[in-house]
Amino acid sequence: MKKIINNTYLYFILIALVCTSCKQKAAKETEKTSEQVLQEVKQVLAIGKVTSTEGIGIISSPNTGILQQINIKEGDSVKQGQVLMTLKEDTESLNLSQANTQLKSLQANRQQQVEELKKEQFQLENLEQKYQTSKRLYDKNAETKENVDNDYSSWRQQQQRVNAIKEQIAGAQLSEKEQQIAIAKDQKAIGNLQIVAPQTGIITLLNAKLGQSVSNAQELGEITNLKHLIIEAEVDELFADSIRINQTVSMSRVGNAQQIATGKVIYVSPVLTNKSILFETANEGEDRRVRKIIILPAEQQNLLLNGKVECRINL
Repeated sequence: MKKIINNTYLYFILIALVCTSCKQKAAKETEKTSEQVLQEVKQVLAIGKVTSTEGIGIISSPNTGILQQINIKEGDSVKQGQVLMTLKEDTESLNLSQANTQLKSLQANRQQQVEELKKEQFQLENLEQKYQTSKRLYDKNAETKENVDNDYSSWRQQQQRVNAIKEQIAGAQLSEKEQQIAIAKDQKAIGNLQIVAPQTGIITLLNAKLGQSVSNAQELGEITNLKHLIIEAEVDELFADSIRINQTVSMSRVGNAQQIATGKVIYVSPVLTNKSILFETANEGEDRRVRKIIILPAEQQNLLLNGKVECRINL
């Protein structure tokens, strides 16, 4: 009986050893197959998203008010500083108009004073010459002292008139400067009613309607510069070590094999991260990790901002 039990025990041990050996062999064959697959791969597929190197400019209101005018729509090209929208005007425009009118009046009056000063200075020079002549004649006993005194008095009175006009001109210049400060203040107030483009680009988002009440710094849209597009893509960790800078890439829309652009890899992240573009569900984003890369497209006309593309990287 003991002999039968021992034989049975040895039989099961042999079976266990055979199974273990088979598993190890199968694992080695599987590992070898994976290595062979990686060696045979000539092209890696990555999912990418089209974005801009210059980022997105936010259109925001500089003040609280009501939108009275909207000059743009989504898809329009705009330049930095261009007036996109205008808030409802209160009294700022009227104040600015009145201030400009007053400034022009002050400038006109000062110009008249300048012309008057020229005439009075010319008269002053004549009276001074007359006085000097009378004085020389008096020294030669050829003129009376009364005439000399009269000429001197006329000359001094003319000097006072000239000085008075100069003071008036100085006062007018000061008034003009004060008026210019007031105008600058009114212009700033009106500037706060204008919503301008923060950068050059395309209106890619517009959240504004006529008559809408807006608050200070409220975001009303986005501007994107489409001249410098890139593709931010993700490569599955299985092929992450195969990606190199300057590898060529062909791109197509997701689900469509037709090529729409070519390019090259210009950046490869040194670390692996969780998926952000590839996965469709929340749990899937934690299944496998990816290596982020940046692709510079050679052609941009067929690329849509924020659109997903399939990137085939040639190894």
